[in-house]
Amino acid sequence: MRVAKGYWRQQPLFCSRRLGEKYRCGWLFVLMPFFTACGDPHPVASDPFAPVAARVVSAVSPEGSLAETKRILDSVVIASPDSLRPVVQAICRALVDAGRKTEAIHVAALVYGIEVSGQEQISLRLLTSILLPGTKAPEIDGLVPSAKQHTFTVVLFHESTCRTCQDMIWELKEQYQELQKSGVRIVTISTDTDPKTWDEYAATLPWPDKLCDYKGFHTPDMDTYGVASTPTMFLVNDKGVVVDQYGTVKEILKVIKNNEISRTAYH
Repeated sequence: MRVAKGYWRQQPLFCSRRLGEKYRCGWLFVLMPFFTACGDPHPVASDPFAPVAARVVSAVSPEGSLAETKRILDSVVIASPDSLRPVVQAICRALVDAGRKTEAIHVAALVYGIEVSGQEQISLRLLTSILLPGTKAPEIDGLVPSAKQHTFTVVLFHESTCRTCQDMIWELKEQYQELQKSGVRIVTISTDTDPKTWDEYAATLPWPDKLCDYKGFHTPDMDTYGVASTPTMFLVNDKGVVVDQYGTVKEILKVIKNNEISRTAYH
């Protein structure tokens, strides 16, 4: 795992559930399902949690919103853990829509267990990644549009020397032929800064869309996708909409397989 400068202390929140169990992040450990959700491959515009979030936002003063939001999330964790991710997204969206983006940034930082002070850019990226699912995928600098129609596009931000990234890359390489047959495109963006290291590693990747500008985390793509650590992986559907952010290749494969089953049943 590699993280943006100043963010190392928060790495357990981006690891697998197994690592989360090892480190035990207390209150925050329960929030792990938020980062490894299996979303609908075709997100709909209507959000069933939006009305609830809107009422919460309208009822809470800016001064007390963070404490109240934490209380609400604690309640959600106890009553319905699977609802945590959409509740957080809905609250953040409602805050942004109400012109209270600063509060939304604080909520995003709260979920990841960090303080905004001194980590403003990181906190903003965390909010970006929370709000990304269900929206149009940002364009990726240097990526050539494909002439083919793809069922899904896997977008993975990684680094060649990151062990967790290497494991994820290995899984994608193992599944690459099957993913190709399913019409899935793989796009990898590296945070490597050394051309020689990257060139040697890139030569081992079988897919053509492997990008690196040697600027580390300091690129527009890192901002538009809200990347605060590697690996960070998103799935984009055939409409160009971000399905969700995923913590494992297994989760990605599950969404793709479920989509294929649905399409077969429909036809």
